[in-house]
Amino acid sequence: MILLSTLLFSSFSFGAAQNSDQELQEKSQRLLEIQRQQAQIQKELARLSDQKRTLKNQITAFNNEISLTGLKIEETQTRLEETSKKLEILLGEIGELSQKIDELQASLDHLAGVLTERIQATYKTNNFSTFELMLSSNDVSQFLGRLKYLQVVQEHDRKLLSQMQDAKTSYSNQKQDLEEKRARVEALKKEIEAEKIKLEAQKASLNKQRADKQRLLEITQNDEARYQKILAEIKAEQAAIQSAIAQFIQGGMPAGADVKRGEIIGIQGSTGLSTGDHVHFGVYTKCGDNWCANNPRPYLDSGQLSWPLDDHTISQEYGQTDFARSSGFYANNFHNGLDFYGPSNSPVKAAGDGKVSYSVDVYGGKGALVVHNDSLMTIYWHLQ
Repeated sequence: MILLSTLLFSSFSFGAAQNSDQELQEKSQRLLEIQRQQAQIQKELARLSDQKRTLKNQITAFNNEISLTGLKIEETQTRLEETSKKLEILLGEIGELSQKIDELQASLDHLAGVLTERIQATYKTNNFSTFELMLSSNDVSQFLGRLKYLQVVQEHDRKLLSQMQDAKTSYSNQKQDLEEKRARVEALKKEIEAEKIKLEAQKASLNKQRADKQRLLEITQNDEARYQKILAEIKAEQAAIQSAIAQFIQGGMPAGADVKRGEIIGIQGSTGLSTGDHVHFGVYTKCGDNWCANNPRPYLDSGQLSWPLDDHTISQEYGQTDFARSSGFYANNFHNGLDFYGPSNSPVKAAGDGKVSYSVDVYGGKGALVVHNDSLMTIYWHLQ
């Protein structure tokens, strides 16, 4: 009965293992296909980046970016399912291994008991010499029978000792294997948690890309001529801000008035070539004889600088944002500041102590520049 149940259990385990292996193989094949598709989209995005900037091309780029993120989400989900399956298989193996260890422990206990009895019996038997055994026998046939029995017992004891040693070795190996599998379980659990976090970030990125695409369509009203007009305006705005900074460097602006951190230096507006009511905020540090744009986030998040608006919503981050990369509006697909807005007519405050100067670019964009020290400056653009 025990043998039959063992065979049935082994047959079931073998079948389950085959199904699990097939499932893992299918997921691995799907991962390869997803990676192939991702490579194709990345190649298309690279091709589009060399094309003339048109609304059609930028919408195509947005669609490709969205498809690429969708594939990344599918890849992460597949990896998550794959890792979860591996965990399921491993937990099953741990269950089987624990059962084997329990059986080995029972076998060791049984062998130890039998061996103890045999040692005691052998000790008693060994107290008789061959001569004494012969004297206690009625005849030669009985003597030879007893001698043969002793030899059989001794051989049985040797086999019992060997079985005991094999069982101990197997028990030790299985225990080590169990600990390794348990450690692997913990590692897989951490992998699963990391994949879940990654998946949520990718889903958020996908939602942002879709929103950015919709934003582009709303800004341009899905009109090529309007897109080209905005493209020219944004390029001109960037040039105007850089011109104001260059003018400051060359001494073309006044030295500036003292200002304290949190002091109002202007009102949020949409002057110049602005796509709407907001503040374009930039952080610049000295690099040689020039001033270079930096990511404002670390300065603001650390508290080194304070937010210019008390109540604000960020409309575009610094750097190669999804919108900057896919809209085609920015040079090198790079947004060199932080855009945010608050309620209408929100007061704009100095991010730190310094000297404030004001400038108006050639398109009527009004801005403030605050020099905090010899190596740090902030700019605030599109003020009323």
